[in-house]
Amino acid sequence: MKVGGRYFSVPKAYRLDFLGLAFYWPSKTPLTGPPEGGSFPEKGQPFYDIAIELDFVPEPASIELSDMIAMAEKKGRPVTLISQSTNLDVVTVQLREQPTELSTIYVAKNASYLSGKPAAMGCTHARKDDRCSAYFAWGQGMHISVSFNQRHAQDWPQIYSEIERVLALVKPL
Repeated sequence: MKVGGRYFSVPKAYRLDFLGLAFYWPSKTPLTGPPEGGSFPEKGQPFYDIAIELDFVPEPASIELSDMIAMAEKKGRPVTLISQSTNLDVVTVQLREQPTELSTIYVAKNASYLSGKPAAMGCTHARKDDRCSAYFAWGQGMHISVSFNQRHAQDWPQIYSEIERVLALVKPL
């Protein structure tokens, strides 16, 4: 796979397209199915309902999600802690000026990005496609854009752990 002028070796089982990888959730099954073939729990379900998609992006995000929350607080926009557990905080926040643009941010408490900031992903309420997303530096000068169905949002700490495992299989050439 070539991204941003650099080549990477990626496992064929996870390769989605020219710039991405995917696996099925919650089974963690690679895109091509189990190595031994056969069935898996998500088989036959709509792709966008069950897939965790990872796209390689050479450009950094303009701002990290945790910084966006802090900026919203500083500007006096509503930030509300909805739930808290040992491994996940869930917060609603108005990231932009429009009050109708609320987002729910899921913060994995026991994981962080390379920047040292908490591994966070968000679901914008106004999106019609029910997708959540995250964007973070991966290393090698690359960034990862993640997207998946909102119904898996509560699993974010486990999803991020699996993302880290899958990305460890990718090697620069």
